[in-house]
Amino acid sequence: TMCDDGFGEVVDGIIDFTIRDVAGDVSQGAGYLLSMDAIVTNLQIANSTDTFLSNGDATVALDTTESPFIRAGSSGSSMTTDSSVSSDTISNYQSSQTVDGNLQTLPYTLSASGTLDTTLLEGTVDYSTPLEFSGEGNAFPSAGVLLVRGVNSTARLIAVDNVNVTIEIDVNGDGVVDDTINTTWLALTD
Repeated sequence: TMCDDGFGEVVDGIIDFTIRDVAGDVSQGAGYLLSMDAIVTNLQIANSTDTFLSNGDATVALDTTESPFIRAGSSGSSMTTDSSVSSDTISNYQSSQTVDGNLQTLPYTLSASGTLDTTLLEGTVDYSTPLEFSGEGNAFPSAGVLLVRGVNSTARLIAVDNVNVTIEIDVNGDGVVDDTINTTWLALTD
């Protein structure tokens, strides 16, 4: 069934959810575990500038059984999105995050891995967090590493602190850092 949000976006397609596991009392908001599979079939989101079409699968899990410590994650074998600009497929992907609400500083962790195949780049790109990101509250991560491997090159994004980031680039895949960029998290979001 097509849905028009009244703000310029029209959504159509199917997302089929199957509950994998449920424990605790979801309706009361008390500690619970909820895990479900989603199959996305011809999900189309159209706005005034482009149309995005997605197909694929995902498993999503939320664990609040140790509330206010929360675990969340997603994984899947493949998710493709096509637009007028590119066709992008993420495969064998996973991400997980924790937030510890027991502490006032709200420490968190974030890890991810997968493979990206996009028409915007030659070959595929593998990404992983060999050292999971961690930080506090709404601040950028203060520790962690993101490793990105392309056809013949790698980039390693290293959280120096919650303000600064170092990016080490190996342009020819020989294992030697050829270029280092010192920047900020904020500059990366611009």
